[in-house]
Amino acid sequence: MNELTKKCSYSTWLLLLASCFISNISYATNVRCGPDSNISNSVTAFDFNKLPNQIPNTVPVGTTIYDVTMDLDLWCAKEINSSTVTSGREKIYINRDTIDNALGSDSGLAFYVTINGERSKDTKSYDSGYSTDAVFANGLPTSYYTKINVTVRIELVKIAENVAFSPFRNDVWLFSIGDAGTGYMRYRATNVRSLSFSSFTCNTTTPNIHQTLPGLNVADLPIRGRADNYVTDFAVSLQCNGNLWSTLSINMAFSGTPVAGLERNGVYPFLDRSGKVAEGIGFQLLHQDSTGAFIETGNNEWFKIGDFLSGNQLLNVPLRAAYYRTNEKVTPGELTGSVTYTIDYM
Repeated sequence: MNELTKKCSYSTWLLLLASCFISNISYATNVRCGPDSNISNSVTAFDFNKLPNQIPNTVPVGTTIYDVTMDLDLWCAKEINSSTVTSGREKIYINRDTIDNALGSDSGLAFYVTINGERSKDTKSYDSGYSTDAVFANGLPTSYYTKINVTVRIELVKIAENVAFSPFRNDVWLFSIGDAGTGYMRYRATNVRSLSFSSFTCNTTTPNIHQTLPGLNVADLPIRGRADNYVTDFAVSLQCNGNLWSTLSINMAFSGTPVAGLERNGVYPFLDRSGKVAEGIGFQLLHQDSTGAFIETGNNEWFKIGDFLSGNQLLNVPLRAAYYRTNEKVTPGELTGSVTYTIDYM
């Protein structure tokens, strides 16, 4: 009897030891995320083989050259690395990767990633405001998982003078979503080695333009203002770098010695054959807006004529010249006038 009691006590002690061992097993939990099943989300912010990849080296320091905002609809769930599921919610993080000097210390360029309203190039993890208690299982519809919406802005900015590109890799990892540190979903700029600097922006193919207004009688002029029935339409043509990428706009301005009091209307004087300013008559230059209407532009006033985002190589700028009566008495005869047009990037 005593012997039997000892055996039972020994068996009980072994079971208690085994129970203690099982209760100390730990389970690793990761947050797994993916694009929502009904929405296509690319992991590529910029693919420089698919974008114009020449960067103008004349843009001012501080200029944002490439800019995209990624509005991401994702599902997230806990991925359990064990046969037993643990309870509790897991926070979902957005992480900015190490992106400082990603294109080389002499490139003069830096990626900036804005997360939760904070724009920076420093490595940091942010609480997305979402958490999940859903558990990932292969084949399970994503409707069972936690749905999140995350907006992240990525910019490539000129921060110093451009010298040379020397990217360490062809891909630059920008940010990730999932666990803190490095999340399951990672986003990148790819083919960064295709980037190069260029000094070629646009060249004019019509440097000097000569236009003739139709002849008219003084009686056909309005009492004052523009003679809309006597105009000449023409265009300035520019040959632009179609491989150049820039958020800068292409702009034009007219400059000359305008008629006093009509500077903001862009009215300029005519000269007679002796070189004297003609009395009571001038000319006005107008440019075409996005609706197709011809509108006034003041002296030295910039107006947008295009940009580099479309990759167009040939840019035509429709313009119109018109008579403009400035006074009752008008000098008759053959008259001439001139202005200068300037192209700039802003």
